[in-house]
Amino acid sequence: MAGRAERLYARLRAGVLPSLLPPGSRVLAAVSGGPDSVALAHILWRYLRESAGAADGGETAAGSGEAADSGALLVLTHVNHGTRPEAAAEEKLTADLGRRLGAPVRVHRFDAKAYAQGRGVGFQAAAREWRYARWREDMAAAGCSLLATAHHRGDQAETVLLRLLRGGGGSGLAGIRPERDGIIRPLLDVSKSELLAYCAEENLAYAEDASNLTGAYDRNRVRLHLLPLLQAEYNDRVEEALSRAAAALGRDEDYFAAVIEEKWPLYGTLTPAGARLSFAAWREPAAIVVRLLRRAAALAGGPERGLTYAQLEALRRGGGRPGWRLDLPGLKAWTEKSALILAPAAGRGGAAPDPPAPAEALRAVWQDLFWGRAGLWPATPPPGFSPAPPRPRRGRPDWSGRLLAPLAAGELALLPDPLVWRCRQPGDKCRQPGGWHKSLKNVWQAAAAPAGRRELWPLLAAGGEIIWIPGLPPLPAWRPAAGAETVYACVDFSEFLSLR
Repeated sequence: MAGRAERLYARLRAGVLPSLLPPGSRVLAAVSGGPDSVALAHILWRYLRESAGAADGGETAAGSGEAADSGALLVLTHVNHGTRPEAAAEEKLTADLGRRLGAPVRVHRFDAKAYAQGRGVGFQAAAREWRYARWREDMAAAGCSLLATAHHRGDQAETVLLRLLRGGGGSGLAGIRPERDGIIRPLLDVSKSELLAYCAEENLAYAEDASNLTGAYDRNRVRLHLLPLLQAEYNDRVEEALSRAAAALGRDEDYFAAVIEEKWPLYGTLTPAGARLSFAAWREPAAIVVRLLRRAAALAGGPERGLTYAQLEALRRGGGRPGWRLDLPGLKAWTEKSALILAPAAGRGGAAPDPPAPAEALRAVWQDLFWGRAGLWPATPPPGFSPAPPRPRRGRPDWSGRLLAPLAAGELALLPDPLVWRCRQPGDKCRQPGGWHKSLKNVWQAAAAPAGRRELWPLLAAGGEIIWIPGLPPLPAWRPAAGAETVYACVDFSEFLSLR
C-alpha cells in the first residue's frame, strides 16, 4: 500500500500540478530550508521530470549551487536573512538539496533588520518585500515563467483568521490565492502533517525555524494559540473548513474580477495625473463600486496591499458627490464635475507629472501640447473647427470639448512679453475692467474650477498676465470691441479626455 508521500504526490499530480504548470514550464522554487519548501521543491522536481518525459533512473547528482541555470526546469532560490544562528546551516541545506535534485541554486544574503529600519516598516513586511523583489530578479535571470512558494493549508487558515480579526472583506477573506501574477502555490490544500510525512518518507533533510515558536508575531500567536483552541473546542478540522471558505470566496472574487474587467472601461479612465471614476459608477451595486474604487486606487499608485475597508467605505460614501475630497495614505482624492479623481499624494512615488514647460503660442497652426492641441488664428477661426463652448452645470464650467476665445488683437500687440501656453505660476494675475487685477486663484475660486486640476490646467499668458483660461469666457480686458481686429485662441480637448 502506498505511503502518505505517494498518496500526496498522486493527489497533486492528478489535478493541482497540471492546472498550475503548463507543459514546458520553467519554475523558480523559493526554498527556506524548512520542511514545507523542501517538500515543495522535491514534488516540483518529480513532476517536471515526468512532464518532460525524463527517463526513470532516480535522482541525478548533476548540478550544484554554482551550476548554470540554463536548461534546468527547476531553479531554487534561497534568502539568508542574517538574523538567526542557524541561517548558515539552512543555506547549506538548500545548496545540498539543489545538488541532490540537479537544480541550480541562487542565494541572496542581506541584513533584514537594517533594511526594515531603513524602510521604516516592520521586520516581516520589509523582509517579504525584499524577498519578492529578489525572486522577481531571479525569475528574469534564470528564464523562469513561474515562482512557486510553499504556502500550505495551515498558512491559509492563519491568513483567513488574521484578516477576519482585522475586519477584512471578501477579497481579503479569500486568503492566499493558488495562482496570481506568475506566483503559484501548489500546496494550499496540503496539511503540515502531510508535508512532514513526505519529507520523512523521501528522506529529505530540513531545518526547523525556531522563530516560528515565539509569540512575537500575530501569525505565530494565531498558529500556536487560536487555531489549537478552535480545533479543540469547536471543529477538529478547522483548518480544512477555513481553507474551503477561502476557496469558495476566491471563486467569487474571480467572478467579480471578470465583471470589473467589463465595467472599468465604462466608468474608469487612467489619466496622466491619476485615475478617474465617473459618478455614473455609483449606480452600480455597492460590491461593484468598491471593487472599481480598489482598481482606481491601484492604478493611481495606492498602497501595495490596497486600501482598508474603512478607506474604501469613505470613498464609496463620499466619492460620488461633487465638491468632496479626502487624503489617504499615499493618495489624494477629490471630485470634480462628474467624477472622482484619485492621484498620488505629493512627495510619494509615482507622483503626478510636473507641469510642462511654457510653449510660445504660434499663429495659424495647431500645436500639440501636454493637454491637447492649441493655436492662435488671426481674423477667423481655423477651418473646420466647430467649438463646443463651456456648458455650465450648477454654476461650474464644463472643462472639456473644443473651446474658442475671441481676443482683441490690438491689446495683445501692446504686451511686452510674448504669448505662451503654460500652467499656473506664482503671482499670476487677471486684469479687470478699469485696469486693476484679480489673482488667478480668486478667479478660479469664483468659477468653481476643480482644485485638483489647477496645477496642470492650460493658460494663455504673457509674463505674469493671464489672457485666457480655457473653460471660462475671455477676461473682459481682452475682449475685442465691435468691429475691432480679432485673434481667435483655440483649444481642442476632444481627444484628450484625461483632464476632464
